[in-house]
Amino acid sequence: MPHEELNIPPITTAVLQACQKCFKDDTREALSRCSKCRSVAYCGAACQKADWKGHKVICKAMSSLDDISIYHLTDAISTDLEATNRICEENAQNETRAIQLALRRSMTVQERNLVGWQPKCYGCARTDRIIRLEKSADHASLGCCPDCRLAFYCSQEHWDAVKHFHTGPSKERDGLSQCQMNQQFRMDIRFQYSVPDAGPFMWAPERSKPIWEPLKAGDEGTTCWEEEFGKDLEMAMQGARVPVVIPFLRAASRGLSMPLTILYALQKLHGEDQVWTSKDTLVIHIMGASISKEMMSAQLFEEILHRIPNVKTLKLVLIGPEVPDSGSVEMETCPDCTRKRRKRIHAHHSMLYHDYVHRQSTKFVAPDLAIAFNSGASELATDGSGTGPGASWKETIKLLVEKKIPSVFTSFNHSEATTESQTLRDYGATLLATEDLGPRKNPWGSMHLIPEPNNITGWYGENMWFTGGFKG
Repeated sequence: MPHEELNIPPITTAVLQACQKCFKDDTREALSRCSKCRSVAYCGAACQKADWKGHKVICKAMSSLDDISIYHLTDAISTDLEATNRICEENAQNETRAIQLALRRSMTVQERNLVGWQPKCYGCARTDRIIRLEKSADHASLGCCPDCRLAFYCSQEHWDAVKHFHTGPSKERDGLSQCQMNQQFRMDIRFQYSVPDAGPFMWAPERSKPIWEPLKAGDEGTTCWEEEFGKDLEMAMQGARVPVVIPFLRAASRGLSMPLTILYALQKLHGEDQVWTSKDTLVIHIMGASISKEMMSAQLFEEILHRIPNVKTLKLVLIGPEVPDSGSVEMETCPDCTRKRRKRIHAHHSMLYHDYVHRQSTKFVAPDLAIAFNSGASELATDGSGTGPGASWKETIKLLVEKKIPSVFTSFNHSEATTESQTLRDYGATLLATEDLGPRKNPWGSMHLIPEPNNITGWYGENMWFTGGFKG
C-alpha cells in the first residue's frame, strides 16, 4: 500500500502544475482546471471523474469565496517581503474561516494545502481568485518565474520590482537563492513521488565507526550532510558521484536527522565530558513520538550504535498518544552489530510523557536524553484558552525541569524555535547557550526543505532548528 505521506498531493498540485488525482506534472501532460472552483487541475477527464467524489464538497466551499469580500490588499507594489507575508497570512486565515463555515467542519490537511500553497504575487499577494474577483484590466492572471515556476507575479511591473529578492543569495541554506532552492524542491518532489508504493526513501550507511568522532557544528545556515555521508552514499550507489546522489541524500536526511540530532544534542549537553560515549547502555526517551516518523524510521536509529562503538545496548523509549503500547522488544540489527552482540531495544508507551513518568512512580529512571522532535509546543503561546495541540507540553516541561532530565526540543522553523524557546524558559528551564542548542539552526536538520505555506518566502523542515536544550 502507498505510504500515508505519499497519498497527500504534492505542492505542485496546489500551484496547478500537477494533476490533483494522479500527480502527473504539466511537463508531461497539458492540464485543465476545475471549471467551478479553479483551484485544482487534471490531466484528463478520467482523472477528474475519478476525483470528483472526493473533490465536490471542497469544490463547492471554495467556490463560495467568490461571493464574499474577505481580502485585504493594496494596489502598491511592496518590496517589504515580511509585510507581504503578513497580507498572505491574513488572507489565508480569512479564506480558511470562510471555507470551514461553508463546510461546517475543520479542513483536512489536503484541503488546507490548496489554500496555503496557492500561487500568490510576490509583489502584492494577489492570487488568481483575487484577480478574477477584481476583474482588473491591469492584472490578467499570474505568471511564474521561468526557471523554478514556483514564484509568481501578477504583472511584469511587480516582477521587476521584486525579482532580485527571488534570485539573490538566501540565508536559508548554503547561500542558495530562493529560485535555486525551489528548483531543488521540485527535484525532491519528483524523486519522492516517483515510486509511491515504495514509501519514503530511507538509507543509512552499513559501516560502523571504530571510535566516537564528535559531529561537526557547521557554519550558520549550512549543514554537514554532504561531507559526512556523501562518500558512503556514493559507495552504496556503486560509484555514482556526489551530484547524482545529492537528491538521495536530501531524502535520506529526513529520517537520519533524528539519530544525528540525538548524538549532536548529547555532545553539546555534555561538553568536554565524553563519559556518555563509553556507557554500556544508552537510554533515549523520545517524547511526542508518532507512528509515521519515529516508528517508521526505527531502523535508522542504529546509526547511533554505529557511531559510538563502546555502547553495547541502545534503548529507545517512544512515548506519545499516537504510538501503540508495547513492551521492550529487541530489534533486528545489522550483521556487524549482531556479531558484536550489540542490541537495539525499543519500547512504546501510548500516553503523554508526564503521565508516563508519573505511572512509573519510584521505578522511573531518568534517561540519558529526553528529546521532542518538532514538538509544536509553541502553540502554548498563541492559544489564549490554554488548550490546543501545544497545551499538553506545559506539564511535561515543568516535570523535565523538576527532575533535571537532560532535554532537547527541535522545531520546523525559526519562528517556532524562537517562540518555543521562550516557552521553555517560561516554565522554568535554564537553557544552554544559544550557540549550542538554540534557538539556532540545527546542522543536522533535514536537507529536504519545504516552502512555508501562506507566505511568499521561508522554508521549513524536520528538526531544522534547535529550540533549546537544558539539564533542569
